[in-house]
Amino acid sequence: MTSDLVAFLKARLDEDADLARRCERAGFSAEWTAHGAAVDFGRGDLTSFPTAIAQHVALHDPVRVLREVEAKQRVLNRHTLSPAEDDPERP
Repeated sequence: MTSDLVAFLKARLDEDADLARRCERAGFSAEWTAHGAAVDFGRGDLTSFPTAIAQHVALHDPVRVLREVEAKQRVLNRHTLSPAEDDPERP
């Protein structure tokens, strides 16, 4: 993987993690769940979403996002070449 691509991917993961941590600090760290048109953020429900939007929002709860970021970072680190090697033919 080129260093530009690695830097880009790491920056996007850092952005996702930062936003998830800010949601946690704001007190929204419980598992987010959708119930029809409402999303439960652990501190009450927000309502009047179309069901698909409520499900999409709930899918991005901070705890889940941080777990996903951590997993993606492990995969990225596993597939990043050592700068000393810099050999695209080596896995």
